[in-house]
Amino acid sequence: MLRTSKWMSAALIVGALTATPRAQAPAAQDGVVTMDSLKGFTQQYTHVRDMLIKMAELMPEDGYSYQPVPTVRTFASSIGHIASSNLGQCGGFLDKKHPLASQKLEETLKAKGESVEALKASFALCDEFFDTIASRGNLMESTFTVNGRRRDGTAVTLKMGYAGSIAGLLGHNNEMYGYMAMYLRMKGLVPPTSAK
Repeated sequence: MLRTSKWMSAALIVGALTATPRAQAPAAQDGVVTMDSLKGFTQQYTHVRDMLIKMAELMPEDGYSYQPVPTVRTFASSIGHIASSNLGQCGGFLDKKHPLASQKLEETLKAKGESVEALKASFALCDEFFDTIASRGNLMESTFTVNGRRRDGTAVTLKMGYAGSIAGLLGHNNEMYGYMAMYLRMKGLVPPTSAK
């Protein structure tokens, strides 16, 4: 088990180093390459954003109502889930409420056009944040506040760290991409990350 973990860690590090285009690769100093966390976050965000938008555009109109089994979301509902999550998280980062944030997109989105539009709008809000990421200070120490409600309905103000929240945003969007890639496969389509 320990040997596998070491190999997996080494593969992830090599992958991270080789994933950076040569022109953007950081210079080695004394044999050590320092990876820029801000650029890393932004590159990861841009990649998953682009893949999710391509996926949404690739699925044909009739695929938006596709639901492999009754216990999972339709493709449109999954797009709505991603858009709602992005609007909530990036709206929190920016202390800004988007008009779509108050809608139950998982329930209301049905057609391809409105789903793609909502997804792009959610990413436009996230783009605003990632365009200003360098001005946010040390992301490991910087925080932001979000006003919300507990499950019992009482108001609560949450103080959250940027780094952990950004990791959550990236993790969630990557998870949703992997989950929804299977919808494309079941419809006979090749997901964007597998396309040649």
